Amino acid sequence: MEFGTIEREIYVEASPEVVFDVVSSPDHSRRLRRVMARAMKGHPARVLVHPTRYSQYDAATWWQTRLGRRTALIELQKLLLDAVRHPRS
Repeated sequence: MEFGTIEREIYVEASPEVVFDVVSSPDHSRRLRRVMARAMKGHPARVLVHPTRYSQYDAATWWQTRLGRRTALIELQKLLLDAVRHPRS
């Protein structure tokens, strides 16, 4: 395990009709989709990731505030790191 990461093993025994809905903050839902797709690879169940509506992060106006720019930059760095570490996911 690397510093600053949380690793969990997911064990799912579900039929193909089962769909898991995961609600996440909008600023990191794309990265979570990649992580969940890797974790559920080979499982018949599906995982759908939805951004919550109750977040202060707004994808349409993130560049207008310092906090929005900071959040976007940090998430972009994390997404790029994930893409480098797992290029085929």
